[in-house]
Amino acid sequence: MHDKAAAGEVTAVQHTDVIHALFGLIGNACSPSPGPIPCPVTRTWSTTSAGSTAPPAMQQHVRENQRPVAGSVRSKAPSPARRGPPTVVFMPYGIPGNESASARSRRHIFGDDADQYDAARPGYPHQLVQDILEFSALAADEPVLEVGAGTGKATVDFARLGVPVTCVEPDVRMAGVLRRRCAQLSDGGVTIEVADFETWHPRRRYGLLYCAQAWHWIDPAVRWTRARCALVPGGAIALFWNHWFLECGELADRLTAVHARHGVEVPPDTLLDPRPRPARRGPEARQWRDMTAAGFVEPDHRLYTSVHERSTSALIDLVNSYGGYRALPAGARERVLNEMAHIVAEHGGRARVKVITSLFLGRTPPAATG
Repeated sequence: MHDKAAAGEVTAVQHTDVIHALFGLIGNACSPSPGPIPCPVTRTWSTTSAGSTAPPAMQQHVRENQRPVAGSVRSKAPSPARRGPPTVVFMPYGIPGNESASARSRRHIFGDDADQYDAARPGYPHQLVQDILEFSALAADEPVLEVGAGTGKATVDFARLGVPVTCVEPDVRMAGVLRRRCAQLSDGGVTIEVADFETWHPRRRYGLLYCAQAWHWIDPAVRWTRARCALVPGGAIALFWNHWFLECGELADRLTAVHARHGVEVPPDTLLDPRPRPARRGPEARQWRDMTAAGFVEPDHRLYTSVHERSTSALIDLVNSYGGYRALPAGARERVLNEMAHIVAEHGGRARVKVITSLFLGRTPPAATG
């Protein structure tokens, strides 16, 4: 699973009788018991909302904020100015996030070519994994929970450090690639369960729950409560996303113009999205606000920067792995990607991609004493 629509704005439309005291249920519904731990389940229908192409003034602001971040950056970095109403651009093929399909159905789109997704996507910084484990302070051999494991881009990083991982992945095709990758690990410390996190029942509580590039796909009406259900008191939560940028502005402009020629909007949170990403930092970030509102404590926000050089085919494969492009009509997608490939080849057949990885940390309140 992936994309935010990458930590995207997901709006839930709920029945009024769904949850009135959801967090009041946590103490009872999440108490230890034999067998699966019962967690509240709600009926919700979710749609996504996303802005369209940024106005020129914002594009200039974006370029100014795309300077390389040195190493790991904490949440004290200055936040970008708030955006005004988005410009509405009418094109034959709009941003797929504005379509009527639900987030739950669209999150399975990556399984249509799980092997391509796995080959195209970069992994995550080694330092990020080390920081998560340091923050969570797990006991020796204590298992952790991964939500939306996808093809295992993050799973193998934890497992190779000897951490037992229980993976919950809703798409059977993505889980198939995950299973194949984990079979190559020597200790066999990965357990895979094909299920929606919204209805999955943990058989134990965990000291760490992490989610790579997928938390925005989990139903916002229940994700935070279910995370607390799955964690021990004082247990850690770690949510992280990769954000991609072309280092060459001239190449980015040429590839963006391809979309306009074919009547296709640049999908949000993809390589050519001109908006600042992450859009907010520290306490201003939506994930931070949602996390603390859900009762998590000790929030932290860290950024990591890496640079990857990609060939023409590897760059186009990355673009084709984004949900926003996969949701386009096949003909429109093929025309855009073919012309993009031609331009990258003219550019020398190589492109440098900067990746900013955004990590949010928090933990459940410790057990009461006295």
